[in-house]
Parts: sequence; structure tokens; C-alpha cells
Amino acid sequence: MINRIKGLIGVIIFGTVLTFPLTAFAGTSGNPCNIDTPKGRGAFYFVQEKSVAIKAGAEFEYLFGRNLHSKETTRARLSHGILGMASLSCAIFDRIAPYGKIGLAQMSSNWTEFGGQQAVLDSGNALAWSVGSKLLIWDFKRPNLKITADGFYRVLNLDPQSATYANSSVKIDPGKSRFLIHEWQTALLLSTDMDLSGSAVREEVLGISTMVPYVGVKYSDVTGRLRIIREDSPDFYNVGNISSDRKVGLVVGCDLSGPYSVSVNLEGRFIDETGMTVGIVVLF
Repeated sequence: MINRIKGLIGVIIFGTVLTFPLTAFAGTSGNPCNIDTPKGRGAFYFVQEKSVAIKAGAEFEYLFGRNLHSKETTRARLSHGILGMASLSCAIFDRIAPYGKIGLAQMSSNWTEFGGQQAVLDSGNALAWSVGSKLLIWDFKRPNLKITADGFYRVLNLDPQSATYANSSVKIDPGKSRFLIHEWQTALLLSTDMDLSGSAVREEVLGISTMVPYVGVKYSDVTGRLRIIREDSPDFYNVGNISSDRKVGLVVGCDLSGPYSVSVNLEGRFIDETGMTVGIVVLF
């Protein structure tokens, strides 16, 4: 009974933090999905307290498209993007794991003005960061299933680099043009631990001892501004305030762990966006 009350309090706190009215493209929910992945003594055999574990990771996130909503234009879209992020997290009692990520992002967007002309805005590499947390909601022993919540807030303040309008290149004012993205996301993930240590081929040849497949549903939103200010004329092309066209999506992924406290992640995201992530995490 006490454990249930503690779990309920954790859910309330977690949900309260994530539902603050932050102005916020969907990001990685796994890497890893489970808070206790990867397992082991740590890659560098650091002395670990049983209650606390430190993990560092890296991930490459690819966005293949996400539709946006704007009152000032039609068919606005984040057409593609690449993010490279480094992460650091702290797992506490294998129940909650706050984390932070920092890295570089590059993005491209396009939209159609009401006059029918299409505008395209591309960014250069710029700083991206996010903060979030995972929470183990329930751990079922039979069947071997876990329910984990994940949520984060991310900012991409991109540097406008080039633009086209009506299929013609335009000279932009990078200081006044804007490519700003705020994003927040919450996800509920269902996973299972599959112990592969009994297979000599998988463990010794492939180096895989544990596989954690997972599936989940997420709610994510994007807000921000997209604006092209021309340097060679007074004309400008403005999307105005943007938000996500679809906010609910599907997450499917898998974490593969080896004997050296390292896990590799592959994740796909669908419906609200089309994207994928390839990542790695090391337990210290």
C-alpha cells in the first residue's frame, strides 16, 4: 500500500512538472527506454551506490517531416532536420531519472504563402538543448513488463542561413530572420526485458546480452517562429506563430545491451511526425 502511494505521488509530481504552460517537433523517448538499462558494474568500474547510477550518452536524431499549423500561411512544414545530442542522466533508485542534453541541430522548413508562392528556409548548425525526466510507473514481474513515462522540454534557436522564394534564391538578413523552435513532449512507454545471456552466439559473437523492445504513445507540440527578412529589398515572408498539426504519435524502439554496461538504441516515431534515432548510452 505504501509503495502504491509513493508511486501515485511520483506520478502527480511528474505530471505537474511536465504540464507547466511552457511554449514548446517530437524527440527521442528511449535511449534507453528503461531506467535500469544498461545493467552491470559500469563501463569504467566506478564505485556505484545502489541507489544512484550515472549514465552518459549520445544520439543522432533524424526528422523526415512534420506538418505545422499557421494562421498566416498554408502547408507549413518542417521538411527535414538532423540533431546530434550528448546526454547526462542520473537514475535514482531505478525509479526516476532526470536528464539533460546539449548538442547541435540543423533544420529546413517550407511553407506556401496565400498568394501561392512557396518559401523555403534553411538553417546552419546551431545550439540545441533539452531537459527532462523518466519515471518508472509500474514494474510487472508476471508478465515481465514495465510502464515508463518520459517527458522533456527542448529549445532549438537556429541560425537562418539560406532561403528561396518562388524557386529563386533570396539574400536574407540573418540577424532579423528567425528560425526558433520550442518543443515539449510526454510519452508513455510499455517495454519488456529479454535476457539473451543464455545464447552463446548472441552474447559472444554479437555482444548482446539483453534486448528491450518497447512501444508507446506520445503527445508532443511545437511552437516557434519562422520568418525570412530580405536584405536586398523591404519584402519579408512570415509564417508567424506555428504549432503542430498533429500532436499524438506512436513510438517503436529497441535497446540492445552488451556485457560492458553499454546499450545501443534504435527508435522510430510516426503519425505526428516521421523520424528516427540512433543512440548509445554508457553506465559509469
